[in-house]
Amino acid sequence: MRKIVIHCTTNTVGTDSWEFIEVPKDTSVREIDELAQEYANDNADMYGIYAPSEDDDDEAAAEADENIGGIWYDYVPEDHDRYTTHGAPNWESC
Repeated sequence: MRKIVIHCTTNTVGTDSWEFIEVPKDTSVREIDELAQEYANDNADMYGIYAPSEDDDDEAAAEADENIGGIWYDYVPEDHDRYTTHGAPNWESC
């Protein structure tokens, strides 16, 4: 398994999150990019912030936020453990 860290952002103060995920070693960069965006969208949904969708009508499209993003990194304990509440991540497997 490959350990990655996803930084979910919405460009709104107080809504960022850090997710600690294990993915199979053969997962492609594109698949991890898509996974990171899914996590970012889910995080934003918790705050009532929604990503644009092809199914949106004009009103929904006007309210959608294009600043939702998920950036991922390979896990480095010295860099990423400080983003946990107790210094050691809880890993979620995908």
